Amino acid sequence: MDLHLFLARNKKTLLNMISVLKIPFLFLLLVTLFSFPTAAQKKGNPNKDAVIKSVESRKAELVVMSDKIWSYAETALKEKQSFKVLADYAEVQGFKVERGVAGMPTAFIATYGSGKPIVGILG
Repeated sequence: MDLHLFLARNKKTLLNMISVLKIPFLFLLLVTLFSFPTAAQKKGNPNKDAVIKSVESRKAELVVMSDKIWSYAETALKEKQSFKVLADYAEVQGFKVERGVAGMPTAFIATYGSGKPIVGILG
């Protein structure tokens, strides 16, 4: 099954685990994944269109968040301000956020939906 189609069909569980990154990971992931045309995309995929519309509607706030995180210039495993920005944003977007994962104070897991598939993003 094509990755784009697979993700589009399973949008409720698109993201299960998030580790702190220096850029808004979800925006980068979605833009990257949906930037390569496939046969399903050329025909018009309503799920893909909904994801793109959702990301585009949040573009301004994601750019502001990205700029804020980069301005902190925090080093690895000491991203306290960046961690807070990303975890808080995930929570506001409806994710269940578990902070301080694996004994690392700046790591978190953000879960949305239930069932399969489970997609993890590690940074």
